[in-house]
Amino acid sequence: MAIDFKKLVRKIPPIYRAASALYVYLKRHSQLCQVPIDICTNPMAFSFAPTGWNYLIEQLKEFDSEKRHNVQNSALWKFHEQYQPKDMSDLPIAAGLDVAFKPGLSIYPWGSFDVEKSKHGGTAKNAYRTRFHGPSSFELVERDFFNLLALYEYMKVHGYRPWYFANAFIGGVFLERENGQKKFVVLQGNHRTAILAHLGYKQIWTRYLKRCYKCISEKDVSDWFYVKSGECSVEDAKAYFDSFFVLTGKERAKRGGFGCHITVPEE
Repeated sequence: MAIDFKKLVRKIPPIYRAASALYVYLKRHSQLCQVPIDICTNPMAFSFAPTGWNYLIEQLKEFDSEKRHNVQNSALWKFHEQYQPKDMSDLPIAAGLDVAFKPGLSIYPWGSFDVEKSKHGGTAKNAYRTRFHGPSSFELVERDFFNLLALYEYMKVHGYRPWYFANAFIGGVFLERENGQKKFVVLQGNHRTAILAHLGYKQIWTRYLKRCYKCISEKDVSDWFYVKSGECSVEDAKAYFDSFFVLTGKERAKRGGFGCHITVPEE
């Protein structure tokens, strides 16, 4: 069932909103930062930048152009039906890089974006229960579809209001190359990020997530879990890391042909 954001906001007293804003400013101000949309990507390296391709943004374009919203003919459904990686090696392979290390879905050379989980190598996700790729049940896609639509209708009017709700800031982890170049992997708030990107925002307020790394740095590659355990070579680890800087999403949209109505911007 889709979330009624307007109804939810009306239930929140103004004094609570003010107190929430004050709390975040006083207690968590150091945890907030502004991030350019251009460097934002998701955990499967589908970029939110105008030069990239992201299935959520593609779905938002459909919401703008179609009077009736049909889940089974949607960009979101076609994406889940046709993009079904078997393991995480899809990232470096899509970037044109050969690797021997082929971990389960949501496992990276550093383990996980979660600090504690990374100490044990992370936990592979069930391919049927993630919103980042298929295969997925119709129910999961349908719920995601209508929640995205409801959030979009709300944000077109009210914009981004992270102060109004608990844990409403977009959150994620920075990846930093040795040359200082950065990417921001959105872990919390992919729908909000897609909407803000689609609406033309250039920067967004984000926060560091409590249990996650603030930044994963390329210079620490030898200390990453699977490199340290000997299961992943330094070369393969860097290939995974580099894929986030190489991939935009366009290459997989073209490779998979996620529907002829899907536009893939040219270079």
